[in-house]
Amino acid sequence: MKSIQKNLLLCFQMHICLLLSFIAGAAPEKNEIGIPYSSGAVSVKEFGAKGDGKSDDTQPFYDAIKASAGRPVLLEGGTYAVNLVINYGNFTIDGQGATLIPKTPEKPVITLKPATYMYGIIISDIKIMGVGFKNDGIYITNNSIDNGVDFITLHNVVVTNCRFGFHVEGRSIWNKIYNSRFDWNIGGMKIETDLPCNLWEINATTF
Repeated sequence: MKSIQKNLLLCFQMHICLLLSFIAGAAPEKNEIGIPYSSGAVSVKEFGAKGDGKSDDTQPFYDAIKASAGRPVLLEGGTYAVNLVINYGNFTIDGQGATLIPKTPEKPVITLKPATYMYGIIISDIKIMGVGFKNDGIYITNNSIDNGVDFITLHNVVVTNCRFGFHVEGRSIWNKIYNSRFDWNIGGMKIETDLPCNLWEINATTF
């Protein structure tokens, strides 16, 4: 009887160890701000992005963001020529050191223009480089107090050689910017709006 109990206990312990090993192995890897990217992430290159600095990668970005359903979108290095105009939120771009440049130099690299209320955007580990100070790096535009662009997080983002690094025309509140640089632009940040644009948290960032 004792021998049976001992064997059952050993079997139970072995199953517990296997279960804990599986859980530990299945846990998604995360970047330094806690974005999981090794499990279920979406790569823009899966959707045809070239990252060669010449091809228009705008549509592959749209396709990857829409397919991500809240999962991180990875850029996996390279230089991507885009003019993104995005009207929905709840997405994460993990640049992994990649660079974005404007495909059309006079247009912003990233425009956030909500169709309805837009929130929950994370952009990390990316460089946005303008062309001849003609374009904005990140541009937020809306004309309604109800259709704001809120809860944006920028981390390890560098914006340079742009007209304005971060240009806001409209409501945008509860944003976080940290460990970022907006340098060698005509203006690091420009806010021009009569709508709410406050409650921002900015740390270890230069403009």
